[in-house]
Amino acid sequence: MTKPIGNCKYCDKPLRAFGKERKNGKSHDDWETREYHKKCFKQNINRNYEKLKKFVECDLSESQTLF
Repeated sequence: MTKPIGNCKYCDKPLRAFGKERKNGKSHDDWETREYHKKCFKQNINRNYEKLKKFVECDLSESQTLF
C-alpha cells in the first residue's frame, strides 16, 4: 500500500494514492496537490451550495444584519 500524502480536509482521514495498485487503477497528475477524497470534495461542494442557496433565498431585511 502507498504512503499517505496527508489528511483529507473534509473527513481528516489519510489521502492515499493507489494508482496502479488497484485493478484498472491509474495515476493522476494532480495527486501531489489534492486536499480531498473525490467523495469528500463532492460532499463539501454540496454543503457549501446549500448554505449559499439558503443565504440567497433569505429575506433582505434579515441579511442586513450580516454585513
